[in-house]
Amino acid sequence: MQPWIIVLIVVAVLVLFMLFLMVATRYKKCPPDKIMVIYGKVGADREGNARSAKCIHGGAAFIWPLVQAFTYLDLTPLSISVDLKSALSRQNIRIDVPSIFTVGISTEPTVMENAAERLRNLKMNEIQELAKDIIFGQLRLVIATMNIEEINTDRDKFLEAISRNVEGELKKIGLRLINVNVTDISEMAVAAESAGADAISMINTLPGMCIDIRTRRPIIRNNTGGLSGPAVLPVALRMVWQASQKVKIPIVGLGGISTWQDAVEMLLAGATALQIGTVLFTDPYAPIKIAQGLSDYMDENGIQSLSELTGGVKPW
Repeated sequence: MQPWIIVLIVVAVLVLFMLFLMVATRYKKCPPDKIMVIYGKVGADREGNARSAKCIHGGAAFIWPLVQAFTYLDLTPLSISVDLKSALSRQNIRIDVPSIFTVGISTEPTVMENAAERLRNLKMNEIQELAKDIIFGQLRLVIATMNIEEINTDRDKFLEAISRNVEGELKKIGLRLINVNVTDISEMAVAAESAGADAISMINTLPGMCIDIRTRRPIIRNNTGGLSGPAVLPVALRMVWQASQKVKIPIVGLGGISTWQDAVEMLLAGATALQIGTVLFTDPYAPIKIAQGLSDYMDENGIQSLSELTGGVKPW
């Protein structure tokens, strides 16, 4: 074999090897918890305008040397505590609405590109602060459009309005709203008191759901319904106790009271009066039994008036 042929073969092998290395090193896989942002020369959009970046969630892509580069955006959710103070309602009544928002970078194609343009060079704590500023502003706007009564009694409507307004603004910078939770029901009690309420009652039923495993349909035609009875008592006690720390007006305690012991707990938590309901379906004589049990308890402990029990819990 002629020497020049051997040299040509060696050069061809080296070229193929270099091409293989280039492909192997420039072919990048995107982890499931990240978005790959490819920037540089990435083509044009449908209108013929040059794209600023190409975003990929899942899969892989070849990164052309010299004309393209890449980076990652982290999809880890961010928990943001929003301690909103003195927000004005539609009635010009100031209320506090402490809440926790969970946000993350969106994987919607168009929203991902917003994230690439606006968040690529920001650290996670900087993204968190940017989102917090947006949430603060939108939360104030939502509260300004609602009455205290709506905020206090129609929690679903309140949270829906928050989600709709906040998520719309977050998408502009590439984020999505994962969850929102108003953390302190006592602030709603303060709002009711500020609006002139003579008393408040708490709590009503909690949203619940049951599914028929044979038909795989919700048992209730409305899909969800109100959960009541003994299961909600611990939640009711906690809420009554929290609200009693913030308001001076009487609290009517309800939610899961079935026995005289439950009634004593509710009074100790901060209730001034009591209300029962669900237990009557199983025991129509429950009010008589509860009243007698309370009377016996008062005699045994030297209590002259039920008011002596109200708010008598001793927190650790």
